[in-house]
This record gives sequence, C-alpha cells and structure tokens, in this order.
Amino acid sequence: MRVLFPTYGGGHVKAIIPIAKKLIDKGFDVVILSLSNSNIDLDASELAYSRVEEFINIYNAENIGRIIEVGKKFAAEHFSSPDFNTICYYGINLLEMFNSFGEEETRLRFEKLGRGCFLPLEFARSLLVELSIDKVFVTCGQRTELAFALEANKLNLPVFRLVDIVGKPIKIPYDATICVVNEIAKERIKIANPQLEFIHVTGNPNFAYNVRDNFKLSNIDESKKIISLFTQPNILTINSVLRDFFRLAKKLPNTQFYIKCHPSEESNYYKSKIPKVLDNLKVFEEGSSQELVSFSDAVFTFFSSVGMEAIIANKKLFILNYNSIKYPVDYVELNCATKVMDFVSLENAVGAVNRHDSVKTKSYEMMKQPLNSTDLIIRIIEDV
Repeated sequence: MRVLFPTYGGGHVKAIIPIAKKLIDKGFDVVILSLSNSNIDLDASELAYSRVEEFINIYNAENIGRIIEVGKKFAAEHFSSPDFNTICYYGINLLEMFNSFGEEETRLRFEKLGRGCFLPLEFARSLLVELSIDKVFVTCGQRTELAFALEANKLNLPVFRLVDIVGKPIKIPYDATICVVNEIAKERIKIANPQLEFIHVTGNPNFAYNVRDNFKLSNIDESKKIISLFTQPNILTINSVLRDFFRLAKKLPNTQFYIKCHPSEESNYYKSKIPKVLDNLKVFEEGSSQELVSFSDAVFTFFSSVGMEAIIANKKLFILNYNSIKYPVDYVELNCATKVMDFVSLENAVGAVNRHDSVKTKSYEMMKQPLNSTDLIIRIIEDV
C-alpha cells in the first residue's frame, strides 16, 4: 500500500512526520513530496523524500526547456538566487498556466496572487499515475497539495485531509476523510461542508508533545520572565510590532524577549532590526517553536498554529492585530487569547504576565486535542 504525502513546510510537514514514520514501521510504502522549505524538517527527521526537480523528466525536452526558462524568470521575482528545485516548481506551475490561460493572463494572475495562483493539476495527476499511489494525505488546502487532492478524486483514490488548526469554517472542494484537532473544529467543518461524510477528531501530531521536561535549552535564562514573539510572513504591521517590542524591552530589562521567525522567513532580517543596546531581546534560533513555547511565560503571535501549541502547553496567549483585520484563525474570538492592538495594550499584556494575572479561559480545555493523535490517524488510514 503506497501513501503519498505532498507537504509544505512549518506545521504542515511537522504534522506528517510522525504519521509517515509509524506507517513505515507498519510496512506501508510511504512517498513524501517535499514542497517549499519542508526539506529542512524532513532532513532532520531522516525520512526519505523527493523534491519537485526529481520529476522534471516526466516532460519532453521542449517542455523541460520551457519550464526552466519561465521558472528562472518568475522565481527571480521572489528569490535573489533561486535553486534548481524552486525553478522547477515555478516553471511546472507556470507552464500549466500558460497552456490554460495564455502568457498575458498568467502574468496578471501571478502579479496579483504570487504563488497563490499555482494549481499544477497535470503534474499531480502524472505523479499519481507514475508512482502508482494508492492513498493521498494532505494538510493544506492550497496549490500543490490541493492539486493532488483534486486529481486523486478523479482517479478514485482515497484522500485524507488533516485540518491543522481551528479557524473559520473552510470549504473543502473535494471528497476526503477529514481529521481535525477537536470537537470545535469538527462542528465548523461539518457546517461548511455538509457533503463530507467522515469527519474524525484525531488531534494534530504537530501539537502532541510533552512540554518543558523534554527540552533543555542552554541559552534560556529561566530566572527571568520569558516573552516570545512568533512572526509570520506578509504581516503588514510587523515593523510597528517590532518597534513596540523594542521599546518595551528597553523599559523592562529584567524580562527576556525572544523573536522566533516563521520557517519561510530570514532570521537575519530580524537580527538587523534589533538595536544593539538591547541585551534582553534576541532572535531564537537554537530550537523549535515547541521548545520555545515550553519555556515561555507568554506567547505573542498573529494567527499562527503556534497559538494551538501555546494553548496545549497552558501558556498565556496574546494575538497581535494592530490593524484590526479578520484573521483566518481568530483565537480571540474563540475566547482563548487576549488581543493586542498597540503599544499600550502590549505593555498591559506583558505587565499582566509579570504580575502572574490569569488570562486563560475555560475555552482552553475545549481546544485541547486527544493525546494519541498519531495512532488515531494511522487507524483511519488503515481502515479506508
């Protein structure tokens, strides 16, 4: 039985790693297609995986040349020195778009949506057939993972979708067996997708970790309160947020502040922003987000799945929303976090942490997930 995991980076790949390992132990043939920067965690996991560039030979010589040509041209708009895998990823997606919409319409879509316009259906179908895939497991509803789910439906292959966090009621445009973190997520998915027959509360393996006792971080000063900021890409107010954290760190020298970058961001960008006089504010690079969460007294983020990690670890959670926009995952609306909108509310939030004020709510317990999430998901994959 061959199971395909096309996976993006960050929380997506971290969720599938324990599932893939356990399937291999049970004798399944597991194929992992690394997308974006998921290769970083896959390398650390020692799991075998493939990258997009390895499948460029499914195309004829003329199309390979075109893929490389357009891939270089368009990838250069997002990366200063894109590697060959990135070039192939862009080129394969763009070639399909050129064939479907023409070059002018493709350019307009790319300028508006960036990689969000990618949906490589032909590539996905070719790999499903070429690799003789029996089942497909996805954790993301966009781009290549979406393409594999849609094409698997057309080939009558079972699809499994892990909805990694509780957000707005998302629409799932294909038939799948759904795995969710908790009952709240199950209800939201059910309301938005009445056509889906099988929705299971399994939890997310990425959130299934033992906190603090399992981690030993030499550079953490536990004598101080630890405040952690977890960033995300494309946050328009990030510079204002950073400015306020720098200002507060200067006022509170006995509080330790850490910045943990999203996997798709460059840590050097944040390092360059930190004033040299601030000894109590650092970019955290030593360990994982889970490790930093486990040592933190409070977690600040936007709408990241790190919010779920904080909830499961029973940490105080604060959501940064300086321009009061609607987030796809609203921990404040779920009554699990306090909103921070400006410097005053940021200072009040950190003050509450330093005073040991309680900011957690009864919704924390409702957001918790089953303890044996990997085993529950394995059983579902086996049974379908």
